[in-house]
Amino acid sequence: LLKMIQFAGYFLKLNNNSLNYTKLLKLMYVADKEALKNWDETISGDYYFNLPQGPILSKVLDLIKGSGDNFEQCEWDINFYKTDYILKLKSKMSFDELTAAEIELLKLIDEKFKKYSWNKMIEYVHNNKLFPEWENPGENSRLPLPIEKILKAYQCNVDIVTGEVGKVPKNADIKKAFQKNPKIKSVFFQAHETS
Repeated sequence: LLKMIQFAGYFLKLNNNSLNYTKLLKLMYVADKEALKNWDETISGDYYFNLPQGPILSKVLDLIKGSGDNFEQCEWDINFYKTDYILKLKSKMSFDELTAAEIELLKLIDEKFKKYSWNKMIEYVHNNKLFPEWENPGENSRLPLPIEKILKAYQCNVDIVTGEVGKVPKNADIKKAFQKNPKIKSVFFQAHETS
């Protein structure tokens, strides 16, 4: 839970401590998808669902809406508060649960989507060429989105990813990691350099 809180908090920190929560959820999904591709593990440790507005991190959405389990909700509420659709940091936060590589990834994603509105982020994750794992569950509905389906979006299977993509050590430099192992060079950033 602490890492999930810091993950959300870091995106808020990069945006003057406040962000539309729909946009935040999309940024976190993109970051988790990239982490899964690059390092065979997500940053959040959450599980995913397809909603009409795109894929989301399930537990994070519950916590934002105030419907998490009691202990987790209390921990979340110590760090964040919500006004309408804006999530805000209550105070300074430590980011010691995030590795240097993860922080670098979050900075890159934030920079890429800095000017995107929450509506544009929804449009973006509805792009079936980039997010083939998303399928519309219908209005007022949701579908589970298993990790295997996210991995297939990269035309990988779980065994290949598990066997060939190593973990990046805590406090590793993501740029050095990319130089050492070209297999972890992000498909996402290659595909989006010109967009």
